[in-house]
Amino acid sequence: MDKQKKDKEAERRRAELEILKKTLTDSLNESLNADEEADKMIEEGNKMVEEGHKAFKMGNNLIEKGHKIKSKNLEKK
Repeated sequence: MDKQKKDKEAERRRAELEILKKTLTDSLNESLNADEEADKMIEEGNKMVEEGHKAFKMGNNLIEKGHKIKSKNLEKK
């Protein structure tokens, strides 16, 4: 009877360890997935910033061209 109790206890502990192992594995996978998502968001944000800088430069160039045109028009008057 004592051996049966020990065997049952060992089996119960193995089951608990298996559940814990699965829980930890799932948690690790979720964490890795979250890291990958965060990396994608950072990359996308960096692209948006680069595009914003390009648009800003284009806008400044247009403003400068507009000022040059205005200056030339004022000189003509």
